[in-house]
Amino acid sequence: MSSAHTTDLRPSRLKFLAEAPVAGTWGFEPTGDDRDIRCIRAADFDRARGRVDPSRWPLRSVENADRHELRIGDLLVEKSGGGATQPVGAVILFDLDSRAVCSNFVARLRPLQGVDSRYLAYLHASLYRSDGTVPYVKQTTGIQNLDLSGYLGQSVSVHKPTGQRRIADFLDRETERIDALVDKKRRLIDLLEEKRTATITQAVTKGLDPTAPMKDSGIPWIGEIPEHWTSHK
Repeated sequence: MSSAHTTDLRPSRLKFLAEAPVAGTWGFEPTGDDRDIRCIRAADFDRARGRVDPSRWPLRSVENADRHELRIGDLLVEKSGGGATQPVGAVILFDLDSRAVCSNFVARLRPLQGVDSRYLAYLHASLYRSDGTVPYVKQTTGIQNLDLSGYLGQSVSVHKPTGQRRIADFLDRETERIDALVDKKRRLIDLLEEKRTATITQAVTKGLDPTAPMKDSGIPWIGEIPEHWTSHK
């Protein structure tokens, strides 16, 4: 990076980039009235993309939900959970136009005015992937807990607002392009798996010669077999 860009950096602490964290709530079983609201758990984090996966998030009944309700641009930090290969402390960006709160194992971080929420989410993601949460993980009862105060007290280097937006725009474009490539690769893998299964099935049940005369095997799941084969029911 050129010196012209490095001078855009300024020292700060994570806690000075967002409002004080607000604990989430688990609420109660849904009641079918206006107190029902979606509740985001750490299990609903799409960690690869740094966003919420709304495919499974539960509906809960929350009193005074407006005190906890999320806004687009809020960050959600996992403060309890994790596992042996997945330390607690992942942070994602809430960008859904839907009423929601976060669960009691998650805390809300609301970026301060002048801080780009996407940039801040990428900053937290960078820290997480470089084990920046590990020194602040406490584990005493089989569950990992993040020392949120200690974690947010970390010193970081932060770009000015214009630089934040420029970096966030670039990363949005690049991650979208990479995600599209990953999706294509996954579809190709799925097709190759299907071809592998079909090839095995064809060879086992139909033989290697696709032009061979066929006859009914008398076995429903097999169907026809080459005429020179003998079937044993």
